[in-house]
Amino acid sequence: MLYVAVDGDDIGQLLTQRIYKADNDCEVTWFSALITDTLAEIAKWVVQNQGEVLFCTGDNILFRISEALLDAALCQLKSDGFTVSVGIGWTLKEAHWALNVAKSLGKARIVHFDEVRSDIFGIEQANPKLNDIVILKSETAEECAHQGDETTGKGMTA
Repeated sequence: MLYVAVDGDDIGQLLTQRIYKADNDCEVTWFSALITDTLAEIAKWVVQNQGEVLFCTGDNILFRISEALLDAALCQLKSDGFTVSVGIGWTLKEAHWALNVAKSLGKARIVHFDEVRSDIFGIEQANPKLNDIVILKSETAEECAHQGDETTGKGMTA
């Protein structure tokens, strides 16, 4: 099963635009319903396809789905009124990392953690199921202090 983290892009900004451009409440109400209904449809599809919705509120949904259904699940994320960024991973943490990468790359993107693992952590991991066991240590405080001595002539303090 894969974890999929989805977050609406610039929803607050789009809402603000509607508030200031609207002559009445209808535009804001319509936009709210669009987001709510879109996520509800995605959640319904996930459950109907033996997935599990872990979180669904605001402009976010987090779910688990079989790897075989991933492409079909991603097709469910299309909307005419707003874009989303998507992070995919073998664990919750990986999906969250991938979502953050998708957002930082300009939004409206789908990022699988496996594609960016080495960019983030500088390692390749053969078995993604071991991710929760692997403890990635950067440098210890002593190594950081020593490195500071070499590059700046000053030690780093905590």
